[in-house]
Amino acid sequence: MLSKIIVTVDIISVGIADKLGTESIYVWKQVDGGWLLLYDLKEDEDNGEEDMYSVNTGAHMAEYYFDSIAGVNYRVDVTLFAENDEGRDTVSRTYYVTGKSGVSR
Repeated sequence: MLSKIIVTVDIISVGIADKLGTESIYVWKQVDGGWLLLYDLKEDEDNGEEDMYSVNTGAHMAEYYFDSIAGVNYRVDVTLFAENDEGRDTVSRTYYVTGKSGVSR
């Protein structure tokens, strides 16, 4: 049964950032003990996602939707960033979810 994985991003910076948001999201499907890349979104590519980042702000929020299958295991790698004239800071997290009927968050 088809379902959705929803990745919700809510990032707040200390002060106003020149650019703040999602650097990348990778969604992997577990296959035979390994991981197969299904989806990849990157901030610097034209991927149809206009809300990968915000400019001149202290907060950024977005949701990203990915198709999944109930009962299948997935790994989601997310990297967020804040950028100003002093450089760029990033933080990365990995989440493991199992597709369910309906929506997996």
